[in-house]
This record gives sequence, C-alpha cells and structure tokens, in this order.
Amino acid sequence: MSLKTDLQKIAQNAIKVVKGMKLHVVIYYSSIGAITYTPATSGHTEANALTTITGADIAAVASNSITSVTTDLSGIAYDGRCIKISGFSASASNDYFTPVSVAEHIITFQENVIVSEAIGNTVSIDGYFYKLNGSRGKYTDIETDGEKITSKDSRLIFASLDLDVTPKTQDILYLKEDGVVTEYEIIDFTIDGAGAMYDMQIRKE
Repeated sequence: MSLKTDLQKIAQNAIKVVKGMKLHVVIYYSSIGAITYTPATSGHTEANALTTITGADIAAVASNSITSVTTDLSGIAYDGRCIKISGFSASASNDYFTPVSVAEHIITFQENVIVSEAIGNTVSIDGYFYKLNGSRGKYTDIETDGEKITSKDSRLIFASLDLDVTPKTQDILYLKEDGVVTEYEIIDFTIDGAGAMYDMQIRKE
C-alpha cells in the first residue's frame, strides 16, 4: 500500500469515531483568495485562479455541458477542481460542476444533471473550488466558551490529502447539506500527527 492510501485510511477511521458528527458532508473549498499555494504538490498558481466569467449567450445542454456563442470559455481549467454556475432558470443547472473537457465555446462536466436551456439569461461561472467529503458537528456546551468557540461554530473534519493547498484562518468554504449550500469562515484548525486529517473550527457567515 502507498503512504497516501495509508494516511487516507487513518483519516477515514478517525472521522468514524468522532461522536455527534454528520458524515458525508460535501465541502467546496475556494482555491483563490487567502489560501497559500503549494506548487510542489499541486502546480496551482494565482495565475490560473478564475474569478468570474459572465455571458448572456451561454446555454445549457443536457445532461453535462454548457455552450456559448461568443463568450470564450477556453481559459477555464479542468484539473479536478470545480466551478460554480449560476443564472439558469433550472435549479439543477445552478450548482458546482467539475469540468472534464474545455474548448472555446463548450465545457463538458463530470456530473450528468444539467437541464437543457436556451440562451436568454445572464449566466455566471465562478471558481475555483476543491470538492471534498468530510464530517461536520457542533461543539458541546463544555467546549463552547462564548469567546474563542461560540454557539455559531461547527467542527469540520476531512482528509488533508484531498486538499492540494494549505488552508489559512479567514478562508471561506461552502458546505452542501441536504441540497443547501452554506458559507463558513475558518476560525482555527489543526492537523493530526500523521498529517492525515484536518480538524477545523468553522463559523457560519
């Protein structure tokens, strides 16, 4: 077994034994802003950090593509990170998607949930985000002191090897639970001795 596989198993087992945690929370972690890049492992730089592309000529094609007439989509990366799409009438098409191929006027995604929709709305593409899986829970009354840890805070656990960047406090991440996406700020975090798992204190914005 590889070291990466061993560390992932350590993280998975650690998550399972934390009582009161909600398993299988989907995390969208922004890869722009205050995050420190580690090019030795990720190859990512601020130069390829997409902010927003907007166009009124973008259409949705079932079940996994968007197309444009003149808006240039070719600069969007397809390296495993997600982009967020908004502006379509169909809610299923307004979500986080993982590009698998990109050309000047078409992007194809890993997900197969997009609903066909003709040009008509102004559509925005934002990114980038790392899609992670983890567990979230509330702090106990004993752990909550009203100052460093408040009633607004949650505890988030996920495997460190799933994230190709080094997080910082005040970074923003988005948790998707039961179809609802909520924004959180990182207040504090630790990494276990094996370097396998992040344990984060996060606060709802």
